[in-house]
Amino acid sequence: MEAYLRSRTIPKGRVAAILRTIAAFLQKPAVAYAIALILCYPAYRGITSARRPRSRPKQRRQPPSLSRKLPSRPRRRSGSAAKVFDLNAVRGNSRRSDRLELTERDKVFGLSFFVPVRGTHRYTAAIRNEAGATVGVEQELPNQETGNFILFCDRQLFARGEYRLSVQESDRKTGQISRTIVFRFRI
Repeated sequence: MEAYLRSRTIPKGRVAAILRTIAAFLQKPAVAYAIALILCYPAYRGITSARRPRSRPKQRRQPPSLSRKLPSRPRRRSGSAAKVFDLNAVRGNSRRSDRLELTERDKVFGLSFFVPVRGTHRYTAAIRNEAGATVGVEQELPNQETGNFILFCDRQLFARGEYRLSVQESDRKTGQISRTIVFRFRI
């Protein structure tokens, strides 16, 4: 049996020769480029292939007697975008106010404006109507590095009339207000 096993093993010198041959083959630049190309193909396919839609779990169907009746009016698409209005033309001491054209179907609208920001200050915004009453809540503005802001507003809070968006700049430490920037608009 030992003679059989000895005949099946590779001599020590032969193993070293095989390893040197493999190492010499792998050190060739063409082999390295071929391996890199082979590995790039799956990555390319993963980036460029279309995403498969996830299968949705099946929903139970309700018996006809329990299902709700849909309203007869046409439904608005849920993916429709909110209107965004640029208030930069009416900033500061301008007496002009832009008119925002909104329809009854608009549930939300955005007010886009720019305020030159300083890093040591914080900014709060409040919208007031003609009577001076605050509409909604006064809030601190996020993303204060760039100075570009968008406030999204609930349409139901705004009746026809004149409004002022006031942005107050205050010191972060003391809270002292250093300036107020006003944007006028009407609905």
